[in-house]
Amino acid sequence: MNEIICKKKKYQPAEQLNKNTFKVSLKKKFFYFYQFEDEKSFLDYLEKYNYLKNTGVKILKIRRLDKKNFNVVVDYIDGENPLVMLSKGNLEDTVYEQIFLMAWYAKTDHILLDFKPDNFIYFKNELYYKPLTFYPYEEKKAFQTNDIYYWVYSLKLAEYLKSKGLPVDMSRVKDEYLTIPIYGTELPNYKSNGRTTYTENEYNEDLAQEINAALIHRVGEIPFGGGRGNKIEVCDILTQNKELIH
Repeated sequence: MNEIICKKKKYQPAEQLNKNTFKVSLKKKFFYFYQFEDEKSFLDYLEKYNYLKNTGVKILKIRRLDKKNFNVVVDYIDGENPLVMLSKGNLEDTVYEQIFLMAWYAKTDHILLDFKPDNFIYFKNELYYKPLTFYPYEEKKAFQTNDIYYWVYSLKLAEYLKSKGLPVDMSRVKDEYLTIPIYGTELPNYKSNGRTTYTENEYNEDLAQEINAALIHRVGEIPFGGGRGNKIEVCDILTQNKELIH
């Protein structure tokens, strides 16, 4: 295979990963080389890259680009595939911390990432998002309601592992909902009592008062992720028997 050139730099091809992607080397260091078929796809890649790099989501850094020939050279990271890691055992806590933080960054920017584990790479305690794919944010498709089940040994993960030809241990599969005990006492129905609007917060307040419990409701007060302004909301009810209702 001939040398691969990007902006007068000559890279040695090491492996062709697909039709337009190569693993290349320069001075004993590896990179990814992406060759785009036309200007439109090249500019689309750059637009997505420039958007994501300002969101807080960690992505592979562009090292060189050739606007005339529509190609780029980006960092190559010889890290671990979280999907393979999940197939072998549990992930480290820092992986979960980072994936939840990325989900928060994405939601803050009103976008959805493709959170399937094999779209990420874990290297030196850092989690990177490999594709530049993202979509407009929709709550019903958000990480915490959908893709989170790819990151625990759920039936959804087991099916995905099987589709990727990875080993599946069905003894590890858990139904996350069944592991959460259901509160034994029947709660009052959600009703407006003639009011035009009746919010979730109002219901929680009425519920806590009716069963003589404490409402734990802290909106935007609990720091998360270490950054200024990174806050989360907690809304739970604590009974006199020290039962926590979420």
